[in-house]
Amino acid sequence: IVTSDILGNIAVRLDTLGRYAEAADIGEQAIAMSELVNGPRHPYTLVRMSNQALVLLRQRKLEAAAELFAETIRRARQTWPATDPRLAFYIQNYAQTLELLGRHDEALPLLQEAADNTRAGIGAESLEFVGRLYGVGKWHIDKGNYAEAIRVLSEAKDLALRLQDENGYYVVLASLALGGAQLRSGELQEAERNLRHVIANRVRMGRNLVVRAAGWLALLYAVEGRSDEGMPYIRDALADDEGTNNASLVAPLTVATEFFRLANDLGESLTLGERAQRIAEEQLPPRNWVAALASEQYARTLLAAGRAPEARPLVERPATDLEGAFGSGDPRVASLRALIE
Repeated sequence: IVTSDILGNIAVRLDTLGRYAEAADIGEQAIAMSELVNGPRHPYTLVRMSNQALVLLRQRKLEAAAELFAETIRRARQTWPATDPRLAFYIQNYAQTLELLGRHDEALPLLQEAADNTRAGIGAESLEFVGRLYGVGKWHIDKGNYAEAIRVLSEAKDLALRLQDENGYYVVLASLALGGAQLRSGELQEAERNLRHVIANRVRMGRNLVVRAAGWLALLYAVEGRSDEGMPYIRDALADDEGTNNASLVAPLTVATEFFRLANDLGESLTLGERAQRIAEEQLPPRNWVAALASEQYARTLLAAGRAPEARPLVERPATDLEGAFGSGDPRVASLRALIE
């Protein structure tokens, strides 16, 4: 007899293998069977729904993922108290999906709710609370509030260090986000220390996080005029590129675009920037800050190459999109407007 548990486990396994379309098909069946057997608000059903939303997220079906997360949370609020850690987990995932959709103002109250409820339910001295602080800090990075991001992420790292050794997962995760915020705020020495710590734990952390750390560390060296030292790291960040146009490549390609421009290799910067821009247009939604950054960096390289007429249309749309997502006071909007003018 095929039960909802068996179907759910198969869907999770397919998701782990990267077979997202198959995982989504099996996941739908698991939800339907669990609703029939266990009920629409049963914890097993909610787990199946949350897992399915994560699969949709990995398929870049952001609107569908957001809708399913919202329904999962609606049912979970009727099932568990506000302080239940499972509810906080669902809320944080929903908020991060809204961020990808450019709905940042909706995301922050949800992230704060998840953090407050985790503090009240499990306590502030917990790894779950570290994860909630990470979510809030990451939101401030996306928003460009680097000083606040550094404050929140420093708190998250300090807490993680009280609960794990220095190579613990949450310590390294907080180090990654903190290093990125410090890089953008000009605290280069501290950024280098945190990013190097992530790369030193590459086996434990997984490839995706190492890619980000390597790219940011390369960029740090380029900013300091040490491009030769940064070159191995930018190559590391791009090592998984097999010529496919996957949306996950936009961020490392964008960092590489900036790196090679700072390293005075405009040819390579133009090639990478054009590709990042094209993938972003094809696969990322409007008002997405990653897509806007790709446009900005490619436009800056075009300007450096003396191709100003080509740069202007690249900047106008992301400036409008970012203004809609973050407001006219966002520093990245001002940066893009300055490019246009």
